[in-house]
Amino acid sequence: MNSSKQWLIGGLICLLSACSSAPSRVVKTTKSSPLPLEEVSPEDTPETFLQKATLANNVDTRNFWLFKTAEAWQALSCDKSIKIIDILKPELITNIDLTQANLIEAECLYEMGFSEQAEKLASTLATQVGFDQRVYTLKAKLLGQKQQWLQAAQLWHKVADYNPAMAEHIWPLLKKMPLKEQEAASLEPGGLQPWLQLAVIIHKYASNAYRMAFEMQSWQARYPNHPAKTTLPKDLDLALHTEQLKPQKVAVILPLSGRLKPQGEALKQGLLSAYFSDENGQPELSFIDSTPLTTEALLAITEQHDFIVGPLQKEQIESLLPLLNPDKPMLALNRVSLEISQLKFDQATELLTESVSNQETTSVPLTNTPLTLSNKSNNTWFYALAPEDEAQQLASYLLDNGYKKPVVVASDSSAMQRMASTFIEYWQQHTKLTPAAIHFDSNKTMRTGVADLLDVNQSNARIRQVQRMHTQEVYAFYRNRQDIDAVVVFTNAEETELLVPIIESSISPFSEIIPVFGSSRSYHQNLKNNSLRDLRNLTFVDMPWMLPNHAWPELYYESTQLWPNRRDSSQRLFAMGYDAYKMIPHLKHMSILPELKMQGLTGQLSVDSHNVVHRQLTLGKVEQDQVIRIALD
Repeated sequence: MNSSKQWLIGGLICLLSACSSAPSRVVKTTKSSPLPLEEVSPEDTPETFLQKATLANNVDTRNFWLFKTAEAWQALSCDKSIKIIDILKPELITNIDLTQANLIEAECLYEMGFSEQAEKLASTLATQVGFDQRVYTLKAKLLGQKQQWLQAAQLWHKVADYNPAMAEHIWPLLKKMPLKEQEAASLEPGGLQPWLQLAVIIHKYASNAYRMAFEMQSWQARYPNHPAKTTLPKDLDLALHTEQLKPQKVAVILPLSGRLKPQGEALKQGLLSAYFSDENGQPELSFIDSTPLTTEALLAITEQHDFIVGPLQKEQIESLLPLLNPDKPMLALNRVSLEISQLKFDQATELLTESVSNQETTSVPLTNTPLTLSNKSNNTWFYALAPEDEAQQLASYLLDNGYKKPVVVASDSSAMQRMASTFIEYWQQHTKLTPAAIHFDSNKTMRTGVADLLDVNQSNARIRQVQRMHTQEVYAFYRNRQDIDAVVVFTNAEETELLVPIIESSISPFSEIIPVFGSSRSYHQNLKNNSLRDLRNLTFVDMPWMLPNHAWPELYYESTQLWPNRRDSSQRLFAMGYDAYKMIPHLKHMSILPELKMQGLTGQLSVDSHNVVHRQLTLGKVEQDQVIRIALD
């Protein structure tokens, strides 16, 4: 064994237990030579491959087994694979060897979470016979991680040429594309065109089973030999074979008496407005006052109806959910935590088990269908006007539009504190940074808190210090912090009307105005012109129904004529009730296809994998003495 070989093998054996980072290398361009053909046993391990390398009689054979050693370690310990490649690379001279070495290293870097390094190394990889599939696969994964859905799908399509089973990666990526991008890409010729046309059909017609079936038949006629014709993606196949919900008897369980009566009445009015505008056949609609009823009474009512809307109160949902027949569809008008649902379910299951084993009867009516939370979640949806959603969408909007250093101002009410916490947590998760924040409990602490947050008090203190040091008059202006690019306020309308001018007056004459962002609670529709002028520079998130130039002017006119003195909170609940009724036929398809969205009064509605309804809101902006509506993309 020559000294070079001894040094290489010895170095590998000594260093395989140590950690090292892989430096970037430039691929050399030399003539390729094929690797020697060697027999590989399925029983071989990294250690046996390494042993074969030590016994090799020539460099090519030795390198062949060292590559096998590095690849075997990939599934077990990628850092050891990188150590082997680090030591091996200086001795490699052919394109095929260098491609294999860089590929193994880039694959390991990706698996270890070093995506930027993996991408940099992958950019040096040219397609090479024998490694094309792996190169395309790695680059497809990296593009998918960067949310470049179309480019990633295109590479998976190339991978599928080598392994047709890999086509399963194409559909999930194309579904994530916005409809406009799908439509534009579907016009371009290429192997993805059938997939893209299929994605457009789903985006447009998934909530209309009849239209979708017709469009699918047309698509199948255009592409009779396409793989998706005989092997549809599971979610699409399920959607095509799922009928819309068409209940004949709907029970609406709301608090129609007691302290929550105003909320219940506003929801009822919205539901009835949607009901009377329904042109697809009206079910029998029964309104049930949930205030005086026990869980047992509510459960008995549900068994007499095909579909349940409500309850509104969390505790009633938590009590009813585990006892409800798993086949009974329900749109709960609130959210409950999955942990609480599981706990209630476990308690109900324990009650069932004890009852059956002791052959006793129970006061709670029980169904013959086994209770399972998974079955239950398939037919129960959760729809709420959660303030946390607004905070999260504000954070997402700021990130998407390049804001780097927001600060948060919140009043001490529980709802505002929840929104502030949600915003900060979302920002931390996506930037690893924590925005500065203050909260206040009075107008005085509001003013001092803002001055401290913007460093105005510190600037004024420095000015006073300089003035004391000079006998002559000193002309100076305070300066605010220059690193802040947005102020996010979680306050009610009255507080915001005071807060925005305070923020504006705290900005130095030498600085640019810092934009202020708020939630739906920062504004109400009855503000006068003077108040709107105080709120200039405020951008806030809200449902379309509450902003000007929305798509339902006739409904809005009728609603304000019938209920002219309705408060903003009731307007929002009216919109929620309207959307709740309109969603009923589409809920199953929205669950199967999360990318399906339905435009509602409360926002663009979609359903996640837990059957939680989410709202994509819009932005309102106060300009001079009016509010304009802008899209929240």
